[in-house]
Amino acid sequence: MIPDAVINKKTDILEVIPLAAVPVTELQLCGHTIINIIVPSAVAAAMGSDLTPNEIAKQAVNGAYVSSAIPGGIQRAEEVCKRAIKIMAEL
Repeated sequence: MIPDAVINKKTDILEVIPLAAVPVTELQLCGHTIINIIVPSAVAAAMGSDLTPNEIAKQAVNGAYVSSAIPGGIQRAEEVCKRAIKIMAEL
C-alpha cells in the first residue's frame, strides 16, 4: 500500500502515512520491548536529573501511552536509571 501510494503519488494515502506510522510502529514493538520507557529513563538519569531513579521511572511509564501497560516497566526503567547513573559517575 505505501509503495503504491509513493510511486503513484496518491495524496489521500500519503497524507495519512506520517500520522499512522508512529502508533503502528509502537504497536509492533510493544509486545516485546518497552523502549519508550527505558530510553527516556536512561537519558534523564544520565543527564543528572534531580529525581530519584524510581521517580524517573514512574514519569517515563506515565508518558509511555502504549507500552505503559507492559508489566515490569517501572522496575526495568529504575534499573536502567541506576546503571546510567553508575556509568556517568565512572566517566
